[in-house]
Amino acid sequence: MTRWPGAAALLFLAALSWLCLGAHELMHHATGRIICGAWGGMTLSTFVLPDNCPASAAWIAALAGPALSWALIYAGVALRGPIGLLLIFANLPLARVVTVATGGGDERIIGRALFGEMLGYPAMLAFTLVLAAPPLIHAWRHLPQRHRILGFVALLVLPLLWDLFFKRMLIGAMLPAEPAWSGVPVAIFASHAIALLLLALSWHSTRVE
Repeated sequence: MTRWPGAAALLFLAALSWLCLGAHELMHHATGRIICGAWGGMTLSTFVLPDNCPASAAWIAALAGPALSWALIYAGVALRGPIGLLLIFANLPLARVVTVATGGGDERIIGRALFGEMLGYPAMLAFTLVLAAPPLIHAWRHLPQRHRILGFVALLVLPLLWDLFFKRMLIGAMLPAEPAWSGVPVAIFASHAIALLLLALSWHSTRVE
């Protein structure tokens, strides 16, 4: 397994996570546009559908974000080397499980729409655990044996803390809501451009083969 310099790996993971989670929200937003015929609005971590949408729009748009995140997680399984492992953790598999376990997030909307109030929670929890197990087992097996436990826990938790405290609480509160293009504040596009630049710089410095 290719050895990654610590600082470069952390920068790469932070930038990659920012872009992946941004794509998650953009997927919600774009799906709402397709279904509703008009743009809603979004922030770094939420989306709002426009008025007069079909009744099914909420759960279909909610499904689009996690569907992309799980697709990227499993793409990480398919890739070889540290890039694949970081792609798994950048999409916050722990957050997907915790969100369902606490009865919140996109999965709550999806579960209620597909399985009803009583069955929505257990169905989505079971489905999420089934989805999460293979990539996490894959990641565990492919991490270096030395400090494997510490590395696994860090890769699970650090992106989650980055998303919660830095992106949602700090940057999310600082970014202006206007002006917007197609319902997306320009500042969000700017943050994604910066993340893309940092991703490119950290990729070069890691010398991934």
